[in-house]
Amino acid sequence: MPGFAPATEPLAVETEPFLGSYKREGFLMTIADAAADADAAADAAAADGGPGALRLKYEGADGLTGTFDPPVWHLTPVSHTPTKTVFAGRHNEKDAWIPVVFYALTDGSRYIHFGVRATAKSA
Repeated sequence: MPGFAPATEPLAVETEPFLGSYKREGFLMTIADAAADADAAADAAAADGGPGALRLKYEGADGLTGTFDPPVWHLTPVSHTPTKTVFAGRHNEKDAWIPVVFYALTDGSRYIHFGVRATAKSA
């Protein structure tokens, strides 16, 4: 997505509601706080995310478990409103940023919209 990127000064957001697992048939996304995640602490891309940075691990589930090496996306907050929070995500500094959106439905159920799909929070 040309022109989409986080601001020079990252936005600080409360990330607690986004942490956890999001699962759909065949795939599991795990969202962790980048600063608290031991794997991400040594990763320069995650360190650049500033306060509120997250780490998204995307792996196979169900019949796809273990079929590919799980990619990790580094998420930096871009905007926050009462109805949604947008992050900019990428694998590494060479990749383009893509939008990753967290939101809640009126019934309180939480979702992530990533890679043209919405996935419900499962844990």
